[in-house]
Amino acid sequence: MLNELLGSRLGYMIFIAESPERRDTMAGMDELYKIPDTVWEQIEPLLPPELPNPRGGRPRMDNRRAMEAILYVFRTGCKWSALPRSMGASSTVYRRFQEWRKSGLFQRMWRRDLLTYEELEAMTWYGTEGEKRDV
Repeated sequence: MLNELLGSRLGYMIFIAESPERRDTMAGMDELYKIPDTVWEQIEPLLPPELPNPRGGRPRMDNRRAMEAILYVFRTGCKWSALPRSMGASSTVYRRFQEWRKSGLFQRMWRRDLLTYEELEAMTWYGTEGEKRDV
């Protein structure tokens, strides 16, 4: 489902990124990867409960924004470190990906037809222990 909604936008995003007017600034690029409200309403109940942070710190990144950034990385094939800053800090997004991968979120999304099998396999493979990470 997400593949159909966002996949058709990928070609459009590449065109925008390569156009001379947009080469210097990628403003608005993350708009192409927004999760539609109807899809988010199906994803949100599948999210694991937030773990309390006993050390305090900064407020947690919005779940929807984190999911959009994760899907951006997997749809574009970019490295985590190449994630546009407007979508969030790459280290934060990567940690959220690891948290959700370990919780089984992406398997639950696949069972609900929100991810394709290929997307699920890529996320499972990418999160395996001992791999070289680029964060």
